[in-house]
Amino acid sequence: MNLGEKIRHLRKERGLSQEEVGRGVLTRSMISAIERGKARPSLKTLEVIAQGLGKSVDYFLEDEVTDQTYKRVRAHLTLADALMWAGEPERAKELLTSVLPAAEHLSYRAMEVRIALGRAELATGQAAAARREFESCLAPDDGVMEEELAEARYHLGETYLATGQPVDALAQLEAALPGLREVSMQMACLMALARCHTALNDPAAAVSRLEAAYDLASGVSVRAQAAARLREAERALSKGAYEGATREADLAVRLYRTASFGADAERVPVALGRALAYAGAERRALRILRLSYREAMARDDLPRAAEVLTEMATIHRSVGQLGVARAQARRALALAGDHNRQATAFALYLLGAIAREERDMAEAERRLSAAAEVLERADAPAALQVDVFGLLAEVLRAVGRDREAYDYLARAHAIMAQLQKARPAAGRADIL
Repeated sequence: MNLGEKIRHLRKERGLSQEEVGRGVLTRSMISAIERGKARPSLKTLEVIAQGLGKSVDYFLEDEVTDQTYKRVRAHLTLADALMWAGEPERAKELLTSVLPAAEHLSYRAMEVRIALGRAELATGQAAAARREFESCLAPDDGVMEEELAEARYHLGETYLATGQPVDALAQLEAALPGLREVSMQMACLMALARCHTALNDPAAAVSRLEAAYDLASGVSVRAQAAARLREAERALSKGAYEGATREADLAVRLYRTASFGADAERVPVALGRALAYAGAERRALRILRLSYREAMARDDLPRAAEVLTEMATIHRSVGQLGVARAQARRALALAGDHNRQATAFALYLLGAIAREERDMAEAERRLSAAAEVLERADAPAALQVDVFGLLAEVLRAVGRDREAYDYLARAHAIMAQLQKARPAAGRADIL
């Protein structure tokens, strides 16, 4: 009796319909295809069926794989997921690569392992390898849940976006969004779609996506708890306690997702404000940013408040309100301190730019030189580095210091060339 026959026999024995076995997660057609051997269930799919029939997953696998092998696959997969959230993709890739042969020997395709391996490949800069893993999950004869297919499409879309293919990314992300169930995944997909629209010079569509993400935004950071669970999972795995490792790693993943959700939620208002300003809706942008600033100050989150203030200052500068922009940039500089070097560099850049517009070259040079010094010690976006170095070169040239101006201009051009080589068709996606 194969897997599909086993499911059908037990379902009929218990007098259950295919809809009842699917428990609102799997469709009747999916259950039917699995029972007839036309589709191969993934681990998640089989877990849903097992719950619907009141059995453990082991019951359905005992003819095809040992209980220990199944537990090993699940433990490695869950721990790898936790390592990804902890920012250790190389270790995650090692775990997944080591367990893939065991997963492939199951009677169904280990789609979860391939998605996770693709994520790890992308995180380590191996975009081509990541794309192959994600595309392999989209084969038409795979019997998978809609949510798993949507997740594969989402990650494939992110891969296209990272390699400067916004049109292909848009198609995959739009196909993925309806099937994503977790709010954190929905929000990540919406923000990725906004970057696609921006790269394709459609600011109105970008604003629409970010507004939808803004409606979802909420959450808190619990990374410390997640890290503790991750350490427990690693200890359990080293001792061969696969069930314990799976349990602890699963908790770590849930906590990391919550933490990431909270961090993403805090970024949404800034991204939305920036997109609205780019679309010419400065007043709406300022309203959202003021609210975000008040919330950050109420939480005593000074680095976040500083970041929001720099965005507000940028908008005020763009509409000619230089006095207001200067005051906000100075306030941002005071709040950022050593906690948010990117916000510090941005605030100094704004103050230098305002001084340049007011033809105060000495003040402009002072502020921009300070910004360049901060950038030497900060992991800042390439666009900010180009702006700082380019404007500083302009100011130095205006005061007759051509040699120094040339050096900074060369640095700006080098960054631009490197960015263009890495993302040849990225467009303006970086503004988000």
